Parts: sequence; C-alpha cells; structure tokens
Amino acid sequence: GADAFIPLAEETGRIGELSLSILDQACADLRAWKDAGIASAELSISVYLAPQQLIGEAVVAHIVGRLDNHGIHPSSLILEVTEGAMMTNPAAAITTLTRLRDLGIRIAVDDFGTGYSSLSYLQRFPIDILKIDKSFVDTIDFAPEQAALPEMIIALARMLQLTSIAEGVEREPQRARLSELGCQLAQGYLFAKPLPSDALAALLRD
Repeated sequence: GADAFIPLAEETGRIGELSLSILDQACADLRAWKDAGIASAELSISVYLAPQQLIGEAVVAHIVGRLDNHGIHPSSLILEVTEGAMMTNPAAAITTLTRLRDLGIRIAVDDFGTGYSSLSYLQRFPIDILKIDKSFVDTIDFAPEQAALPEMIIALARMLQLTSIAEGVEREPQRARLSELGCQLAQGYLFAKPLPSDALAALLRD
C-alpha cells in the first residue's frame, strides 16, 4: 500500500522522480478529459510534492515544463506537501513554494494536525488549503467531543482564509457532521475509491 510504498521511495531517493512522473501522467489525463469535454474548466488535479523537491531549485522548471507540455494552466494544479517536509528546511521550502504559488499553483498541507505543533508556519508559508487528517475524521460522528479537533482546524482555516478539506470520509454521518462544522470539501471512499484513469473518465462522464 501507499503507507509502505511512499516511505520506500523516499528512502531510495526515487520519490522526486516518481512524483514528477505522476504529475506528467495526471496532466496528460486532465488534458484528455478536457479535450473530450468531460472535465470542466474548474477541475483540478492534486499531486504530492516530495520533501526533497522543496529544497532543489530545478523542481519549479520541471513542474512548469510538464504543465506547458500538456497545455494545463497552473491554476488547475494543487501540490500537496506535509508539515514535516516544509519544516525540514523552512527557508528553502518558502522560496520554492512561493515561486510555485506566484505562478498560480495552489499549495495544500496534507495530513494537517499530525506533524509539527507550532502554528506559526501557517502565516510564514504560502498555503491555500488545509487537509484534515483521516485520524480526526474517523470518529467525528461518534460523539460531540470527537468533533473538537476537526472543528478547530476548520475554524482556523476559515480565519486564515484557507480552504478546508477532510480526508478519509467513508460514511454519510461523517460527511453530514463535517458539513455542519463548515468544512468546505471532502474526499474518501464515500465518494469513490482510487480509480484508474479510464474508470475515472467514465465517472466524470456520468
């Protein structure tokens, strides 16, 4: 699974190459869906940005090159980074993410709330989206106190004018509770399981 595969790719140093390859394929798929008229102009793709890529200067040119190759506007791309990745080398991360965001690419913090406890980076880094970690969503519909942390994250995102996205939504009561709390977007098996591109294209057509 991804929990084992991604750490292995990071350990072997192949994660940067892999994420760029995934970005290239995602751009190709989005271009094909747009050309086929099944993807709206607002549809975006999200791609994981590896920690090592936040340090190197070449990553911006690589990302822009892939967007240009497929005729994808930067506003259609969301790059997901973890709190830990940003804090490994904050100065380099701020430089890289600022350059990417200045192009129109949006930046999402993945698994928010599970990494560094300091919130100061939320004002230091160019961030657009907070993704609420699945561990906070799993029991959100079990009891009122279980919603305390997700509610705080959603309120924090609202105050900072960031978009909130809940991860790992699997049951309708979870979705309903998140909606009550003002969470803007959600992802998870309730909506769809991971799909190959042809199956996703069929879903978009429907």
